[in-house]
Amino acid sequence: MNTIKIILSALVIFISSNAFTPVKDNGSKVFYVYFFQDGKKIDIVNSTVNLKKGPFKIVLELNDKMIIGVNSSFKQKSYLKSKDGNLIENIKGFKNSIQKDSLKNKNNSLILSEDSYSSWYYNSETDNNFSSTILDDNKILCVKEFKTLFDLKESEVLQIKDTKKKIYMTFISFNINTKTGEIEENMREAVKIQWLKN
Repeated sequence: MNTIKIILSALVIFISSNAFTPVKDNGSKVFYVYFFQDGKKIDIVNSTVNLKKGPFKIVLELNDKMIIGVNSSFKQKSYLKSKDGNLIENIKGFKNSIQKDSLKNKNNSLILSEDSYSSWYYNSETDNNFSSTILDDNKILCVKEFKTLFDLKESEVLQIKDTKKKIYMTFISFNINTKTGEIEENMREAVKIQWLKN
């Protein structure tokens, strides 16, 4: 059994044992963000997760098909604006959409940009851009596996082990109004990655 399958199996067990708060289907689209490293869930405390300087996984728990815009940056401006409740159109990290987050995330790189976001989406088991997915009751567990970072502005691959800066991530789920073309936000989450000292 490969590492992704082990992580997904562990997630199902955690959810079944109430280790995670179950998604409640109240008609809205809801997601939860979890971080895993070395096969273990790393808790997010006060919007901060502490990781070793090495590969890690982000797991999203969804209650429906969903598009989630994800901005990741060494700069905290978008992260802070998101936490302050600014509208998505007023958050710099969501000005432009990135097209490089390929199907199934084959390059395993977390894309960093001050003014652009990646669209992480799940439409079905065959139409999504996650590394792996699993269905469990009314939940969809989606995994992104990251081994490197990618600086979009400099078009440069960065090694996680060499990273000294914190990473600020903002996750916003949204729909696009087919009549007006406007983005309609469902919910958001902001997480800061701090690196543990070796």
